[in-house]
Amino acid sequence: HNKDFNDNTKYLFEYLIKNESKKKIRYIINDENKRKELINRYGNYFVETNSFAGKMYVLRAYLWFTNSFEFPVNGAFLSFRRKVIQLTHGAPIKNAGLCENDISLVKRIYYALLRTNISYVLSTIASYSSCK
Repeated sequence: HNKDFNDNTKYLFEYLIKNESKKKIRYIINDENKRKELINRYGNYFVETNSFAGKMYVLRAYLWFTNSFEFPVNGAFLSFRRKVIQLTHGAPIKNAGLCENDISLVKRIYYALLRTNISYVLSTIASYSSCK
């Protein structure tokens, strides 16, 4: 629910604010106290998506990075007007329906809708060469 500042997106964020244009970089933190703490530590790079205005703000972004299948806003086809790059440790790739046998129709539809939200997947481990 975008309440944590951790994993791959944290380290990408820290790299970007040190090495790239700082004007357009934003990180979503929906925990108000943590957001205030992070603004004090890093600067005004943190936004929320609890409010309608916050959701509209992130929907205007051209590029999103996410750690998981939790997106800044809920929906399908979120990658239609933007690039959505999922940064993963690799296990979700194997378990996202690509290597499962005999999954239910509901689960197939769910995975198909999730895939409409992702433009690219980057994994920090070697890719799976085969499903077991």
